[in-house]
Amino acid sequence: MNDEYKLMIKTYGNYFSKETFDYIKDNAIIYEEIPGSIPPLGGSLNTELLNEAYNRMKEWNKSFILIIDRTEANWYALTVHEKIHELCEQTGVPEDKIVHITNDLKCDETYNKWFKSQTKYKIKMNFVGYPSNLFIRNADVHKLLKDTGISYKLKKYKDREILPTKKFMCLMGHTSRQRNFLWNLFETNPDIKKDGHISYLQKGVFLPNSSTHTDKQLVENYWSAPSNDRLQSYHADTYFSIVSEGEAGHAFSEKIHKSLLHGHPFILLSCNTIDDDKNILQVGVGMLGKLKEWGFETFPELFDESYDEIDDFEKRNNNIKQSIVKLCNMEAKELHKLCESVEEKCIHNQKIMFSLEIPNKQVVSKLEKLEEPLI
Repeated sequence: MNDEYKLMIKTYGNYFSKETFDYIKDNAIIYEEIPGSIPPLGGSLNTELLNEAYNRMKEWNKSFILIIDRTEANWYALTVHEKIHELCEQTGVPEDKIVHITNDLKCDETYNKWFKSQTKYKIKMNFVGYPSNLFIRNADVHKLLKDTGISYKLKKYKDREILPTKKFMCLMGHTSRQRNFLWNLFETNPDIKKDGHISYLQKGVFLPNSSTHTDKQLVENYWSAPSNDRLQSYHADTYFSIVSEGEAGHAFSEKIHKSLLHGHPFILLSCNTIDDDKNILQVGVGMLGKLKEWGFETFPELFDESYDEIDDFEKRNNNIKQSIVKLCNMEAKELHKLCESVEEKCIHNQKIMFSLEIPNKQVVSKLEKLEEPLI
């Protein structure tokens, strides 16, 4: 094992629990990514690296090649699956020896649907959804505590010297259909808008001193990670979060991580609206269900969570709007009492987030089912 591969292996250790990564090291070759490639994974896909990975797999008697997508989950929009199929065709590497791990938790369903719709390729790859984005940010939090002493230990309301003055947080970066829906809600309802700490970076709207980056850098690049976010005071000054996830797939990113990290009840918008020929025009149905499957608690005490099973964009938005309006019209004392009643859930959620035990076990279980001895 050369030094470059050892370094790469060390880097990917931050994506999984130790037990999961030990299994991966024992059974898989990790496809090497070219440093600085754009996009991160797609820019690293070539015949030379795939051949090298396949030769290592055979030489070291491993079961498969693991391709780990470090983007939020936009493998479909970037046609990563098609590029891998093309490379397998060019190199003779069997597609069924490829395992693609992505933050898109429904990647297997989307890939299977695509595979059935085409006739060029005959052998399927393996797709496994896993929230590595959350795990990476956990590693950042742990490093921050070690290096600076910054802690995210949650304080109960009864132990706080200062109580929230606003009702909600809503952090938005690049523009999207669902974020425009929220922005329009705020703009047409001034009383709701004044009750929140709201950012919409692509519109030049940001929270002052919310990052170690300059305001200009924040607006131009949307940088966000625990190591550069300075959002503790904003979360402490609000009761709940309106979380608008990205549109690259059924994925969890830094957006939900912030609410879980800072101990906020949340309403979650997840939507996929990829354009025309590559359309995945669907809302993120079942994302709350996925969190509950992993041991997280959600908040039906605050929100009408039936939205999580509504697959019509407009109907779901109407449901979400009603929950937001209801809470913003609530007296501050009543909202405080309601949020105080669920703070044990928030403490529980932070603990679950830092472990992510169940999704790690699920990854190993899926890989074990794929593992076959080489002939």
